[in-house]
Amino acid sequence: MNTGIYKFVLVLHILVAIIGFGTVFLNGLYGRQASSRRGPEGLAVFQATLQVGKVAEYFIYAVFVTGFLLVPLSDDAIEFGDTWVSLSMGLYIVALAFSHLLHQPNLRRMEVLMTELAAMGPPPGAGGPPPGSGAGGPGPESAPRTDLPPVVVRAGRPPGHGAGRAGAAGRALRRHPQRPHDRGPLPHDLEALTQPCRRGLAA
Repeated sequence: MNTGIYKFVLVLHILVAIIGFGTVFLNGLYGRQASSRRGPEGLAVFQATLQVGKVAEYFIYAVFVTGFLLVPLSDDAIEFGDTWVSLSMGLYIVALAFSHLLHQPNLRRMEVLMTELAAMGPPPGAGGPPPGSGAGGPGPESAPRTDLPPVVVRAGRPPGHGAGRAGAAGRALRRHPQRPHDRGPLPHDLEALTQPCRRGLAA
C-alpha cells in the first residue's frame, strides 16, 4: 500500500470522485434556474447543464475504474470480499443503472419539450410591445381622427348646458301648465302679424 503507484491511483481516485460527483451534485439548482427563465433563456441554461453533466460522466466512470485498481495494488490489504468494498461496488452499479435507464431519458424528453415550447414563442397577448409602441411609430389606432364633424362650444358653457336647461324647463311646464292670464305679452313679431286680423274684426 505504500508503493508510489498505489498512492498515485489513490489520489487519482479521490480527484475524479470530487470532479465527477461534485459537478452533478448541484444540478438541482441549475434546474431551478432553468425553470425560472421561460423560453430560449431557460432552454439555454438546461442545455448547458446537460453538456456539463455529460463531461462529468467520464469522471464518474473513472471512479469505478480507479477504485477497482486499488484493490490488487493494496498488497492484499484490501480484498473484494470485504463488506464495504462489495457494498460500494453494488451501490455504484445501481446508481449507474438508474441514471441510464430513468434519469437521462427523462432529461432528454424534457429537452425536446422545452425546445418545442421555445420554438412556439409566447402565447398571444403574453409578450411583445403594446399596439402603437413599436419601432415603426404609433399605429393607426393612435393617430388623430380628422373625419369627425367640428364641435362648437360656447365660451363659458360646457357642452350640453343649454340642452339641460331646456329639458328642465319643459319638465316644469308639463308639471305646472300656465293659465291664460299668467302668460306674458306676445313677442314683437307675433304682435305685428296679428294686427291685420284685429282691424278686420273691429271693422
